[in-house]
Amino acid sequence: MQIKYIGKNGDNSYIISGEKTAVVECMKHENAAYHIKAVEAALDGGEPDYIILDHVSPDNAGSAEALMQRYGGARIIASAAGIKNLSEMLNRDFDYILAKDDMTLELGGASLIFKILPNLPWTDSMAAYCPEERALFCGSIFNSDSGYFKNVISPYRDYAKNAADRLRELDILKIFPAYGGEITDISGVLDEYSEPEERKLSAAVFYASHYGYTREMAEAVAAEIEGCGMSTRLFDVCGTDLAELKDAIDSCTGFAVGTDTVNRNAPEDIWRLITAIDMVNGRGKPCMIFGSCGWSGEGVYLIERFLKSIGMKLFKKPLLVKFRMSGDEREKLEKLAADFAKELSGSEGE
Repeated sequence: MQIKYIGKNGDNSYIISGEKTAVVECMKHENAAYHIKAVEAALDGGEPDYIILDHVSPDNAGSAEALMQRYGGARIIASAAGIKNLSEMLNRDFDYILAKDDMTLELGGASLIFKILPNLPWTDSMAAYCPEERALFCGSIFNSDSGYFKNVISPYRDYAKNAADRLRELDILKIFPAYGGEITDISGVLDEYSEPEERKLSAAVFYASHYGYTREMAEAVAAEIEGCGMSTRLFDVCGTDLAELKDAIDSCTGFAVGTDTVNRNAPEDIWRLITAIDMVNGRGKPCMIFGSCGWSGEGVYLIERFLKSIGMKLFKKPLLVKFRMSGDEREKLEKLAADFAKELSGSEGE
């Protein structure tokens, strides 16, 4: 048997040949013509028996239709979710084999064992292991990019750990991803996927303030939570890089948002922050809302409505003041912040 590599600018496909032949992974739509010519050259007049898709998206399956038209006798192999995705992309019937967990495909002198590993990062993800070559074909589950786990996979840590635990049972020498270079540091990659998320009890307070009134409220909230013994960070969203804000809001135990109102809306920088929330890991995260306004205060209530709609756990009602908070309003705000800190402390064990 042999494995032949086909690739263009990090967009990868592979051919496994025994008595039968499988094309593993398709390429982007713009590389479809290249893919067809490369497969024709590699097979030298032969035809593939199978086209295996470890992930089915418009990118990963971009050349699938062209390949299926060229080789009408080839059967598609993908997970149940992958077959569904492809059928909805092509809007026609096609011949396929439904890949099931631990199912073996015999190629004659070579074999592939399928592992269904959903949500890494897509629901249809699977991998195909070739024991004869100790090679794992993984779709988008792994990538040689050093930031891939943090930027793409980390929201799915539980699924990543499950995948790593299952793949450790295999004698893997090399990993062939759909994108990027070959991976040979197998233990390093699996260790990263197995590593539990470091959870520290912490709060983040974010604010936007045109005249300083909401900033005063934010400073009071941060000081009160910090005074309750919790690590707390305070951010002016108008002067902080989005990547730093996103990291803070995604990694904290809970957060508070303070906003003023401009033209009956929250400031653009507040929207920039809350629309960047990780809605996979962040769902159910406690948050409190406060702010200052000159008239009706729509900004506070629009933010409240949005955070509720994406599944955040809203802590009590927002506290809204007109212009600068009074002494009584400060006391109410500090009491709200102290109660919020207790809520966060209790959420640690949930």
